[in-house]
Amino acid sequence: MTDIIKMMQVYIVYMGSCVEGDTYQTTAVHFNMLQQVIGESSVKDVLIRNYKRSFSGFAARLTDHEAKRLEGMNGVVSVFPSTTFYPQTTRSWDFLGLNETVKRNPIVESNAIIGVIDSGIWPESESFSDKGFGPRPQKWKGYNPSSYDFTGYSKLIGARFYATNSARDDTGHGSHTASIAAGNHVKSASLFGVGEGIAKGGVPSARIAAYKACEDNGCTSDGILAAIDDAIADGVDFITISLGTLTPLKITADPIAIGGFHAMEKGVLTLQSAGNTGYGPAFFPTASTAPWVLSVAASSIDRQFNSKVVLGNGETLTGLAINTFTLNGTKFPVVPGENVTNGSCDETRSRACGSGCLNKEAVQGKIVLCNDVNGVKGAMDASAVGAILFNSLIETVPSATIFPLPATALNSDNYTVVENYVKFNNTKNPVAEILKSETDKNPNASRVALFSSRGPNPLIPDVLKPDLSAPGVNILAAFSPLAPLTQYPSDTRHTNYNFISGTSMACPHAAAAAAYVKTIHPDWSPSAIKSALMTTTSFVEPNPEVGQGLGLAFSSGNINPVQAIDPGLVYETFKEDYIQMLCSIGYTSNYIRAISGDNSSCPESSKIVPARDLNYPSLTAQVPIRGKPFKLEFHRTVTNVGNANSTYKVQVSQKSEFNLTIAVVPEVLSFESISEKKSFTVTVTAEEWISCTAAVPVWPSIPLTISELPVETRSWIAPRNPSHEVKSFSSRALDSDDEIIGLIDTEANLRNPTVESNVIIGVIDTGIWPESESFSDKGFGPPPKKWKGACDGGKNFTCNNKLIGARYYTTVSARDDEGHGSHTASTAAGNPVKGASFFGLGEGTAKGGVPSARIAAYRVCEAIGCGSHEILAAFDDAIADGVDLITISIGGEFPIDFNVDPIAIGAFHAMKKGILTLQAAGNTGSYPTFMSTSSSAPWVLSVAASSIDRQFISKVVLGNGKTLTGLSINTFTLNGTKFPVVSGENVANTSACGEAEAR
Repeated sequence: MTDIIKMMQVYIVYMGSCVEGDTYQTTAVHFNMLQQVIGESSVKDVLIRNYKRSFSGFAARLTDHEAKRLEGMNGVVSVFPSTTFYPQTTRSWDFLGLNETVKRNPIVESNAIIGVIDSGIWPESESFSDKGFGPRPQKWKGYNPSSYDFTGYSKLIGARFYATNSARDDTGHGSHTASIAAGNHVKSASLFGVGEGIAKGGVPSARIAAYKACEDNGCTSDGILAAIDDAIADGVDFITISLGTLTPLKITADPIAIGGFHAMEKGVLTLQSAGNTGYGPAFFPTASTAPWVLSVAASSIDRQFNSKVVLGNGETLTGLAINTFTLNGTKFPVVPGENVTNGSCDETRSRACGSGCLNKEAVQGKIVLCNDVNGVKGAMDASAVGAILFNSLIETVPSATIFPLPATALNSDNYTVVENYVKFNNTKNPVAEILKSETDKNPNASRVALFSSRGPNPLIPDVLKPDLSAPGVNILAAFSPLAPLTQYPSDTRHTNYNFISGTSMACPHAAAAAAYVKTIHPDWSPSAIKSALMTTTSFVEPNPEVGQGLGLAFSSGNINPVQAIDPGLVYETFKEDYIQMLCSIGYTSNYIRAISGDNSSCPESSKIVPARDLNYPSLTAQVPIRGKPFKLEFHRTVTNVGNANSTYKVQVSQKSEFNLTIAVVPEVLSFESISEKKSFTVTVTAEEWISCTAAVPVWPSIPLTISELPVETRSWIAPRNPSHEVKSFSSRALDSDDEIIGLIDTEANLRNPTVESNVIIGVIDTGIWPESESFSDKGFGPPPKKWKGACDGGKNFTCNNKLIGARYYTTVSARDDEGHGSHTASTAAGNPVKGASFFGLGEGTAKGGVPSARIAAYRVCEAIGCGSHEILAAFDDAIADGVDLITISIGGEFPIDFNVDPIAIGAFHAMKKGILTLQAAGNTGSYPTFMSTSSSAPWVLSVAASSIDRQFISKVVLGNGKTLTGLSINTFTLNGTKFPVVSGENVANTSACGEAEAR
């Protein structure tokens, strides 16, 4: 029962605020509710964790029915499945003006605690050394969990983990974001000499608390929510969380929105990365939508990394790359990818140096010219000296890539120069040298990154998201030495500091800026700090690729921490304001009371104010389709945090072609004291409007907007890639070929050997060879108790604890004398067999997708084929025997009616018993007039065939020394001897064949 429970979906039951100081009562309520829905099962078996320190709720493994029952109980705000979040991946602080000369309060800064929810942290990094730090702040209530390899310090004052068994960072992402926010000054930090300088955080005297909520395969909702629950109770001042989903979740199912609300209640500001889904024709908007969370877009800084190419004719061209290698002044031959192909790819893929397209022997000792930046993998795999690549996005996405070999990426003009030199100028022996990267001035500084997710807010259109932008392109910061430097398996380099780009990097920049503001103004609320950052931003340069969505990409602009400490006026928003906003978008009083933990309720519908009147530091509204007249009012209240006696006069910046009329009443606000509040109204009128982005009233600046994301490898080794091509023969399937599913034998894939060993796969085919190593029962226990079958394999046939059953319906034995059945059975569930090969070809580990599963073989075929009545009898037995799945790689040439199709009939009855049948689609796809699949029953899973990333080539070496590559499985060797070659027509038996046949 426990193994079954472990495979169930994890649901989060969110119950809003908890009873202050009474965690026992909160836990008791959770246990009682859970016991009511799971009946006789043990609560301890299904409960994963309680949320009881900062808000109320729990995570548990439940059935859909149990989840729906909980959803209807009193006190439950929402029940939702735990989803997966992903990381959204330093000159930057000097670029922002937060350098060593600015006003700081080191004592107050040292009392600030930044909670980093991410992939953990590398505690030994110099960025987190406690040298010069005193004891932890007295307000700190957290702890550092005991772990054999992890110790907290006075800088890194706490750590918790919700995934794996340690808070130690093994991906580098968490260490990177933490050091951007609050890392110490580290002199001479670089990536193998590139970008050398002082690496530092925005508030280097602040303390860090790390919460590991992520593993290699993502970050779960329940782990994130638990981390926020702990961080609030531990006493952090800010939470930075560079995680998100591809698409937005509703507020009551979004752990960051839920946790961020309760953090806001406690005076803690949560900052989240906006996401990296901004690029592409069908880009996704930001998934960071909650107005109490500060959402951060990514922008560039004034530094870029160039790697130059020096051609043999003396011409030097500049490319964009982080190239840590040097060729020591040596020039190497340059060859276009299409000239060194191995013959397995068409010209387009060869020109791009597609993976698996290049001939290793022809590439050795040369630099390859590739018209696609992704060709670097093909060059690396072929052992090229280096690669010169074309990157069409250099002008719009100035993000330099870290390459695993000497390489650079050129824009169109520069690439054309190289191409002409190598291909078209009759250059004899073209050569080039690729230089190590050097730092240069970026002419596109403060430009919003093309990958950065944009608005409008998909859930609350009248609240603009993201809120502002911060540096997120090629940021140098701390890294985990355990993490791979690049995505290329053959790149074995490791480093303590690395360059990464993403809104993940922008978020901790904003978090540090917020912490800096708080060190100057310790009594400011989260919304006051947020307002100060949003209303003092710097201009963001337009990115032509973003187009009309520019204002929706950077919102307020680029953070300016130094200006933010003196904003003059702030727009404050408190818990009651957010509750009113939630009422305006449809949340009921019951939901509101559960979330708030008090007697808050929604007013009568006639008194509900629109969401656009939330006292937010930006003005946004959804309006009728373009061209229709409208009139909007925005009501705002500002608090004076500047000089006691001060006067502000509104400024409206507007382009006449917008056809909008904007009025602000009053136009002048006069204050006589600090903390004094004044209100104003902005009215926007349009008779016939033609633009998406309107004016900018300034009190100070407040923006106004009017608005209408694999690896190819062998089967069972890695995730599938859309580039796998469907084989032309795919239709029927008695002649089996490689199949690809996508399982990897690492801890990244969830496996449960105990449950897997209880799975029985029924294979209806040509029988099985029981003595094969693939079917050995070494290490297997007795057959599952549910097995009701028999070993009726015939004379000299023995089953075991792996091959638990066999039956035959033709010939005299279940023994396979065709090979087909043994092949299909081992593909599904064969043991790992090392050194397997075909006379030395393809040597490696042969294994099935579920090697711990059991096999039951049903022989229904002879050499002449497989009879319908035998197939139906095999189904009848397999269902009664207790198999979990039936795989049948058999089919007819033509589709037939369900009522006469033995596979459709047998599978229907299997389906009624909870057994899935899978059938090969057939091999009739390549006929001149190809035939459709004969597997047509909707209760059967029909499987077509596709290729994998491995092929077998056999080369021909001619007498003139030229080597040609062919495609074949040739197990023979001629031992280095060359034999005479004759053409068929020259040695023809003319009495038996014509010339065409002889050739």
